[in-house]
Amino acid sequence: MALVSLLVCPDAKAVQTLSRALREVGLEVEHCGNLDSATKRVKDERFDAVVLDCEGEAAAMTVLAAARQSAVNAASLLIAVVDGTNNVRELFAKGANFALYKPISA
Repeated sequence: MALVSLLVCPDAKAVQTLSRALREVGLEVEHCGNLDSATKRVKDERFDAVVLDCEGEAAAMTVLAAARQSAVNAASLLIAVVDGTNNVRELFAKGANFALYKPISA
């Protein structure tokens, strides 16, 4: 059974870089550019990892909380992609396991 990740990011360049990195470590990548649809997906579909761009921090917090409250993703790896304006401490409190800082590069 393949490992699957959900990449939630509107930035095409970051998506390309992150997708390549995730594939290199053996994860299939499903891209989702919309935080609202990502919230619905993490409630219903199982992902081994969720990589979430936190540019819209309030909506990103909703996705993190939905993943942690979901029976299928409560133990998934959650990676927050942040910049200097994000409250990283709060993202960790909502369930993020790691934070990657922008700009993303290989």
